Amino acid sequence: MKSDWEVGGKTYFLDRNGNGMVSTIVSLDKPNEVVFRHLGTFQNGVEDTKSREVMEWSGTEEKYFPRAIDHATTELRAVTHVMQEYHEYMDHGFHNGFELLKNLAEN
Repeated sequence: MKSDWEVGGKTYFLDRNGNGMVSTIVSLDKPNEVVFRHLGTFQNGVEDTKSREVMEWSGTEEKYFPRAIDHATTELRAVTHVMQEYHEYMDHGFHNGFELLKNLAEN
């Protein structure tokens, strides 16, 4: 993941080959909430936010809500709105995203 962490800025959720999704942050209330809206794909260095295929799912969102349980534990709740056919892909992405967030939080 690469992001400028600005509302309205660019965030890229990329695989090892540098391909994936281009998104934007629509809400950022540190440390309570971050909401990403997915805009399109990023393939071979090119953003696609206008193709018919992309327009079918563009606008889907991921919302993250961390909550402190105690001085050493934080609960992270995530909500996503996606089409059923992308559910497995998003589950995989969430797993990776949670690991990244865990590492960021612990270091």
